[in-house]
Amino acid sequence: MQALIHHLKYYLAIVKLSYMTALTYRASHVLRYFRILMEFIISIIFINIVFSKTSNLGAWTRPEVFLVFAIWTTAFSAHFLLLSDSLHQTSRDIREGEIDFLLTRPLDSQFLSTFRAVHVDNIFRVFGGIIMMIYSLNHLFVIIPIANWILFGALFIASVVILYSFLFLGVSAAFATSGTEQLNILESILQVGKYPMDIFNPKITIVMSSILPLIFISTIPARTLLGKLDYLSWIIFPIAGILFFISRTAWKFALRHYSSASS
Repeated sequence: MQALIHHLKYYLAIVKLSYMTALTYRASHVLRYFRILMEFIISIIFINIVFSKTSNLGAWTRPEVFLVFAIWTTAFSAHFLLLSDSLHQTSRDIREGEIDFLLTRPLDSQFLSTFRAVHVDNIFRVFGGIIMMIYSLNHLFVIIPIANWILFGALFIASVVILYSFLFLGVSAAFATSGTEQLNILESILQVGKYPMDIFNPKITIVMSSILPLIFISTIPARTLLGKLDYLSWIIFPIAGILFFISRTAWKFALRHYSSASS
């Protein structure tokens, strides 16, 4: 319990410091809001252009595609809000041999590597994703049972864990590559998850649901809200646990290797 309190106090201090840093550069702060707004506008225009040529995309209607996009946006925005800056900074520190200061602190090294900064501007991306989700559901004209909402909430948390674990593996890989591009590559690959996975070729869908965890980030939670439950709606939980365990094991293994190399 004492350790949890120490971790919480550290995190709250990081949030406060990040917010004060963001306010220091007010012009940049405002321009980020404009950029976020433009990203939403461009994405909405693109989806509408696609559906101006067809009434459905695979088995997905326009509101359903917007729902998948909204869920992906919310999950990925949470990543950019809470994790992205920290993961990239940790990768750079590994490359430059400056990770030692994290390893000498009394808190868990993975926790310190994960929560080093909060990109407060991205809270507006999260709100944007939620607003788009509400818009999509209003145009679906469906009544979603409370049980589906509860399961969706659990699936969304599991999808964020999967997203984090997958990307943290990229951070651990920096010990071997001495580079930071692998994290950028993984974030780029995960952009595909903003669209329903089953609109692609079946072989590609298999890859995205096994080798890459893309189908679990947005498509499966969206299916749950739409009442399209299948076995994938349930295996997401063990997959999230397994991926988190793998990412933590890889981190500890990399640290042991790093310690022995520098001793």
